[in-house]
Amino acid sequence: MTTHFKRVLTAGFALLLAASPSPTHAQNLVQNPSFETGDFTGWTTTPAVSDSLFAVYNITAHSGSRSAGFGAPGGFDDMISQTLPTVNGEQYLFSFWVDNSHSFGGTSFTADWGGSPVLTLTPASPQTSWTQYEFTETATGPTTIDFAGQNLFGYVYLDQVSVTSTTTVPDSALGTPLVALVLFGLCAMSRVRQFRAA
Repeated sequence: MTTHFKRVLTAGFALLLAASPSPTHAQNLVQNPSFETGDFTGWTTTPAVSDSLFAVYNITAHSGSRSAGFGAPGGFDDMISQTLPTVNGEQYLFSFWVDNSHSFGGTSFTADWGGSPVLTLTPASPQTSWTQYEFTETATGPTTIDFAGQNLFGYVYLDQVSVTSTTTVPDSALGTPLVALVLFGLCAMSRVRQFRAA
């Protein structure tokens, strides 16, 4: 094997390694997922019919410095919602963190995917500090997620809402075949040059 041919092979393998596809990081479809704007930007808010008490606070947070707190004491829920560009038939990981350790047993909190509840906390539910909840859901088109809550004696907090596709898409589906074709061409050219030199 000539030095020139070795160089061609080395260059080809370097191209192969550089251009091989790798899984992309799934993009979170939720706007302002951790409420770090300091308000409900990106969310639609629906106040309780009476005694509404919900906002973005910097009292406690799972990440960053803020979280959404629900504390309506009048027996009606405050609600936030967001409609996401999910695709019909695709599966998504719906994830969020909840802290109801400040509720003193008065928590009423629900999380919905497309109008169907995936989580319901009641006054009888255990009081826990930041806990992650994850659900794999199938979209039927654009999906509305919503969170609704009230609290007679304190607050229940929400943070780090995430909706990501579970479908792994390579950076370039044509990456490996294309590099293999280039490598084959380089090798063929090298062989032709060797034949001519002989």
